[in-house]
Amino acid sequence: MKAGAIVIVGAGQAGGWAAATLRGRGYAGRIVLLGDEPHAPYERPPLEQGGAGRPGGA
Repeated sequence: MKAGAIVIVGAGQAGGWAAATLRGRGYAGRIVLLGDEPHAPYERPPLEQGGAGRPGGA
C-alpha cells in the first residue's frame, strides 16, 4: 500500500510538531506544511509569567 500525502495547514510550532510526530511514528509519505510564516517551524521559548508592562516584568 502506497502512503498518500498529508497536508498540515499552519507551519508554526504545532504544524512542525505534527510533522515530526508523523515521521517519528513511521509515516513515510509526503508531508506538506502550508503557512505564511517567514521561517521554518521552530520551538519558541515559553513566555515568562511577568511580561513587559506587568508587575515583576521587564
